[in-house]
Amino acid sequence: MKLKPRQIIGLGAIVVFGGILVATLMRPKPDPYSLPNGIPFSSLPSPVTPEIEFPMPDLQYTTPLPPGGAPAPMLSAPAIDYTTLGSQSARDDLYCAGTLNAEFNVVFKTGTPDAAAAMLDDAQSLKGAGLAKLKTEGASTGDDWAFFTLAYDALAEADHAAGKLRISAADCAARAAALPADSPPPP
Repeated sequence: MKLKPRQIIGLGAIVVFGGILVATLMRPKPDPYSLPNGIPFSSLPSPVTPEIEFPMPDLQYTTPLPPGGAPAPMLSAPAIDYTTLGSQSARDDLYCAGTLNAEFNVVFKTGTPDAAAAMLDDAQSLKGAGLAKLKTEGASTGDDWAFFTLAYDALAEADHAAGKLRISAADCAARAAALPADSPPPP
């Protein structure tokens, strides 16, 4: 069988390119954990980090002893019941905000997101109005708003769990609807 020139060139190309392919596949793969010059990272010296020691202040608060050597008795600040401060109107606004927050947890679980969103908006409006009243009355500085809201939220949550709300959620929603449109937002 006689090969034509075109077949001879094709056979030569197969041998040459096949040889290159085999040589490439037989070559060892480079280590990804080594430097380009072939030195493995594990043989490099580890970086030295200097030990820096920061001076630690004495965390024990000590009071100087009075003459005579006996320590002065430590007085604790009296606990403040934030639910008793301010006018009845401001306290009712904050209680209603807590009531609507407690009712929100129930409504949200039942799957009515529109009603739940409306309750949150009403609670925020009542919270802002109650805190503004407390601030104008001088019962709050404005910086202690979280203490008031947490106290009323806890009180209303406990009343809601016991089934003994002092102001119903419907009355609180009506109270929120009666607020002026320019009532201040809560902090």
